[in-house]
Amino acid sequence: MNARLQVGSPYPRRYLIELALCSLTLVFYILWFAFNNVIYLGWLGSFFLLMSLFSVLPSVRLASFFTLFLISYIGMNLITYLGVMASDSLSETQFNYLFITGASVSIFVLSYRLVFNRSRARYAEYDDLIHLISLSSRLKGARYKLVYVPIVASILLLYIDVYKAGGVATLTRAMTKEGFGIYAELGKYFIIFSLPSLFVLGVKSSSSRGVVSALNTILVLVFAAAIFYALRTRSYIVGPVISYAGGFVFYSLAARKDQIKYGVNKLGIKPRHLVFILISALIIVSASTYLRFYRGIMEAGEGSVDLSAVYERSTEGGDLGYGYTIIDIMETMDYNGARLNGQSYYRLLFTPIPRSIWPNKPRNTQQIIGNTMGGKVEYYSLPAGAQGDAYINFGILGVLVFAFYGVIAASLDKIKKPYLIFFALASFMPLFHLARGGFTNPVVLMIAAFLSAYLFYGFVLNRKNR
Repeated sequence: MNARLQVGSPYPRRYLIELALCSLTLVFYILWFAFNNVIYLGWLGSFFLLMSLFSVLPSVRLASFFTLFLISYIGMNLITYLGVMASDSLSETQFNYLFITGASVSIFVLSYRLVFNRSRARYAEYDDLIHLISLSSRLKGARYKLVYVPIVASILLLYIDVYKAGGVATLTRAMTKEGFGIYAELGKYFIIFSLPSLFVLGVKSSSSRGVVSALNTILVLVFAAAIFYALRTRSYIVGPVISYAGGFVFYSLAARKDQIKYGVNKLGIKPRHLVFILISALIIVSASTYLRFYRGIMEAGEGSVDLSAVYERSTEGGDLGYGYTIIDIMETMDYNGARLNGQSYYRLLFTPIPRSIWPNKPRNTQQIIGNTMGGKVEYYSLPAGAQGDAYINFGILGVLVFAFYGVIAASLDKIKKPYLIFFALASFMPLFHLARGGFTNPVVLMIAAFLSAYLFYGFVLNRKNR
């Protein structure tokens, strides 16, 4: 093996600059709050926040909990943040949203870098990535067939309960969200277990191309469609698509087959790769947004999707502009004097206890918000965003929850094991839910993601041929 690729400055000065920028960003946000909405302080805080993100990104892993959480969190808040900042005047709730959103990113980044304090963290990731791609591309025989087991098992388990419920046409989102059946619940976990397998299929498709690539791609699309029709949710199809695309793209980034064969530690990132990644991301986001509205047409049994309405609603309270929904939630909860006082977080301890045994077990935070916001449908729930969830639990001081998130993300990213990349990619879906305002379910799903990554790497991918 050649010497490890070292990315980033070897000098501690870079790390100190990163900490200084993150600290300065937080100072400007605190001054903005202290001086009661002096708008230029908000713009200065936003500017230095952008600078601190640019300074930190070269030093962190690509497939990391830090990167994936920020992509989800910033992606659903950016349009709202800029739109509200540009307003002529701000209401108290809008100001609180801007402050807690900007300060939360700053606190998350600062706490992360205080724990994850290496300036050349990416070199190990490249070694691990080459190692995983090498093992994946050489996988064959009986162990390769095991790759398909969790994919097939998840579909079989889901559709046992679909059949018992009367077929796909009878399903509703409310039904699949809460009271679907034990086999469907197991099927959801097998979807998580299938994510490392899909990464391997992505590598195989990228290395083989031709018929193998086409068949694997069709399999993934059919798998995603089957999940969507069974669960009526987009969340569980994003994970498989991201994992498959990750394997496909990462193999392409490894440049040539001889680099994989001989273990050369170099990833050739070229403009065509970046274009492919951006186009793939745009397709995934567009398809996910469209499916949100298509789901409503399915349940109604009639109508069509108006693309202009899709764009408008997505940027004014939907996936791309979810911050507007968060502002509405914060305002309504403030009006009703509702504070959960940490229930969103300590409720995790009660997860193993079935509601049949404890009927008065604290409700899911999203259901509480849904009912408070006037939900009239059974099982109606509404996530408040990670910052909104922190706010309705602890008020403005809830922003400190992001220090905890930063420490946890850094602790996970410091794990020096090749399966960390599997774990990170498998965690994209729960991290998205965490950024959107869930807590209990994302934590449970991340435990499942860790088990899937650890077991797949140890017993399928890295097991010696016998």
